[in-house]
Amino acid sequence: FHRLNQLDLITWLYHRVVDWVGRGVLRGYDAIIALTPYEKRLLIEKLGVESEKIKVIPNGIDDRIFDVNVDMRKSGTMNDNPVILYVGRISRVKNIDLLIKAMRIVVRKRAAKLVLAGPDENLIDKLSRYAKKSNIDFHYVGQVLGKGKYKLYSTCTIFAHPTVYEAFGISLLEAQAFGKPCVVTGNGGQLYAAPPGITSLYAMPNPEDFAEKIVTLLTDEELYKRLSKNARKWASRHLWSKILPEYDRLYSTICT
Repeated sequence: FHRLNQLDLITWLYHRVVDWVGRGVLRGYDAIIALTPYEKRLLIEKLGVESEKIKVIPNGIDDRIFDVNVDMRKSGTMNDNPVILYVGRISRVKNIDLLIKAMRIVVRKRAAKLVLAGPDENLIDKLSRYAKKSNIDFHYVGQVLGKGKYKLYSTCTIFAHPTVYEAFGISLLEAQAFGKPCVVTGNGGQLYAAPPGITSLYAMPNPEDFAEKIVTLLTDEELYKRLSKNARKWASRHLWSKILPEYDRLYSTICT
């Protein structure tokens, strides 16, 4: 008990020091860039940054993603063998367990394949065993870059993002560039990158609700097509050619 109190005290002191140092450092800047409105709110509420100093400029995606051959972009289409895709680190902090457990429920209601892509952080063997035991059609393709990654986006049906907190979520924007509706959860930048009700469905961070949202997209074709169309439009607003001028304007304002 005494040891636990010591750890609590150390943790409390650590956060107080970080908070104090952070407030002091941030006060010295003329402008601070937040990736999302959510991040801006955290800077104001947690670190006391003046709202006027904060400029929201989101991350962007490569313009060339929209130059990919149209045949590769199956925007707004459903198929007889749906693919649920996750692209990112295969890590515990990414909450992949949630997706695997949700897929166990999904496959009882609708045939679907789960594909994971990204660097493995000593988790994929455990996930593979669980998937096999749960009769999930599961495929891990390793880390995939460039056109190979674009091919994954183009052939998936739904992009699943089970991470509870993400600063932004580039993979969400990339998937939406191919017209893929997303399922998201938690809070943070992912809710900006794939706005619920517009390009994605929001699920509570539990397997049952996450599975329900996947099944909804697999069975409601009108909803799927609407989110797919919106996804392409939303992604097109976040090309680097449109984001970089915002940095230029901010720097010009600071320097004048």
